[in-house]
Amino acid sequence: MIRRLIAVAALGCSGCTQVATDANAIVALRFEGSAYPSVVEGDSLRDSLGVVQPLVATALNYRNEPVPDAPMEFLSRDTVLQVFEDGVVYARGRRPDTVATVFAATGTLQSQPDSLFVVLRADSIVADSATMTRPPGGFVIPDSIAFKVFVPGADGAAATAARHWLVGFQLQLHDQLLDPTDTTDAYMFTGDYRDLRRVRRTFIDTTSAAGVVSRGLVVHCEALVSGADSVIVIATMRDRRPGTEPKRAQTVVRLQRGQCP
Repeated sequence: MIRRLIAVAALGCSGCTQVATDANAIVALRFEGSAYPSVVEGDSLRDSLGVVQPLVATALNYRNEPVPDAPMEFLSRDTVLQVFEDGVVYARGRRPDTVATVFAATGTLQSQPDSLFVVLRADSIVADSATMTRPPGGFVIPDSIAFKVFVPGADGAAATAARHWLVGFQLQLHDQLLDPTDTTDAYMFTGDYRDLRRVRRTFIDTTSAAGVVSRGLVVHCEALVSGADSVIVIATMRDRRPGTEPKRAQTVVRLQRGQCP
């Protein structure tokens, strides 16, 4: 029995050695997941411009290098989704606003799943407040600059909240649009402004279950003119149909420079 166990162990080690030296042996999967947090009911998974976005996964060898031409499957255990061989995902139109999972597989390897929400198509965005005023020495607190995204109501019914919908942010200062990644003069954030370690600078987010997305604002004092000034916060969403224009809403944040700290 001892000799048999040693033989089995030796065979196992031989297999491990072969995998560890074969550049075409797949040892892991890197699943890129979905390009968007949600897929519209009765449509394929698309990016913000309306372009169909298949799921993407990469097979890796022991060097963490891609294995070319590796066979790949994309799957979902949720009947609300139909997943095709090329990674295209289609929402069958059942159970809107529910979460489903997708994953990739090759051979006996399976990736970690990624979540997709099946949602109704959004068509509008509005600012929670058209103007906000920061008093001298005060703060615009985190998550106070809010926007709401809506799904149109059917047959004249009232619009409802658009859940899990992507919204991008941009700032305008002195009639100039700032690059979202540029933090020189101003930037948007989430977190506790009183603890810079908890502040996360972001210019894109997903609406909550209530259809709301919000941000805090930091403006460097030196970027403001003396006395009264303002920054415009612009929120943009797309309905994710090809060839359609983005929808925007904005909030004007009024500031008072005074003495820079």
